[in-house]
Amino acid sequence: MGSARIDFYSLLRAVNLRRYNGRILFVPAPGYEGFGDPVEQTISCKSNGATNAAEGDIPDVCNNETCTYSGPSTDDADLEWRSLKGPFVNVWISNIAFASEGVMIAPQAQFADGYLDAAIIKDCPWSVALGLLLRMKDGSYIESPYVEYFKVKALRIEPGLRVGSSTIGGIIDSDGEVLARGDRSQTKEEPEHLMAYGPPIQLMVDQGLATIFSPR
Repeated sequence: MGSARIDFYSLLRAVNLRRYNGRILFVPAPGYEGFGDPVEQTISCKSNGATNAAEGDIPDVCNNETCTYSGPSTDDADLEWRSLKGPFVNVWISNIAFASEGVMIAPQAQFADGYLDAAIIKDCPWSVALGLLLRMKDGSYIESPYVEYFKVKALRIEPGLRVGSSTIGGIIDSDGEVLARGDRSQTKEEPEHLMAYGPPIQLMVDQGLATIFSPR
């Protein structure tokens, strides 16, 4: 089917809409502090400065001697974690404007701005989801009241179960490659899925770590 397969499956998913529970923790970029609810903070790790984290949520990766590099330090005194809870239809994190030739998923993304753009489609009727798909070509879908769009410096995603299911969960994927699942076994005797969701996935952005040279 070529590229038409993407449009076909998007239409199928919009008509037969799935909704997922879950939670997103994030450090908003300046100007986006009004999104989500505040999260109580604690210092979880020190590496070139203290790192703020959501209390009880982000594991301590330090030992007595070293601390592995897990991203840029977020030790600014005014840096605060916030959270959003599902259900969600879709959570899209990107640092480029286009997901494909005809899908502008993050219309406000800027090259090397040091942030990730979060586009979150909240629980909505399937007819609304279909309308949002049609507006993704120019990025105007983010104007919908069913869409939360903001920039973050750090992000943590916790997928949950699909709404209406006690075992089937959402997934985290990177460009189609599954990284984690929110599935849950029906009984303790069932083997854990090979891609079952484990430690929470946290993303943090470093600005300008690499310099890219290209011909004119």
